[in-house]
Amino acid sequence: MKLETFAYPLVNLIVLLIGLPLIGVRHWVWIALGIAIAEFVPTIGTTLCMTIWAFCALTVTQNTREGLWLMVLYSIIMILHQIMSPFLKRPNLFGATPFEMLLSCAVGYLITGFQPFGILVGPLVYLFGKKLILTFFEPRKGKSHLQGYFNRGFPTRN
Repeated sequence: MKLETFAYPLVNLIVLLIGLPLIGVRHWVWIALGIAIAEFVPTIGTTLCMTIWAFCALTVTQNTREGLWLMVLYSIIMILHQIMSPFLKRPNLFGATPFEMLLSCAVGYLITGFQPFGILVGPLVYLFGKKLILTFFEPRKGKSHLQGYFNRGFPTRN
């Protein structure tokens, strides 16, 4: 199984176990477990559970305090998912992880003196340099190099 299969529900469970009792929700342990388990189902997940719950709290029961805090809790979960995403995802089409691409965008932006084209130039220079290094230098034995678009179809040196 993939790491992200269990990482996202675990983060949901931890945040909900901390946040729900602070909001004052009854039976918070069971609700947190249910929402974390719902994260395994692709179409249900945290988004559907939390948004419907917050909507019902705001409109049906008119409990504004609970509805707003549920939206804040959902926002915290989504921010944590976005922060974790580059570390958990596999290499993309170009043979670089999302974290490498994000870092190369930031470095390109800084090197070009905060010019917007640095966000485009940084990843291009990084990918070109990475391909040059992988082409001219053999990867270490025992280390698997990333399988991406640029790593396929080139003859190996003997």
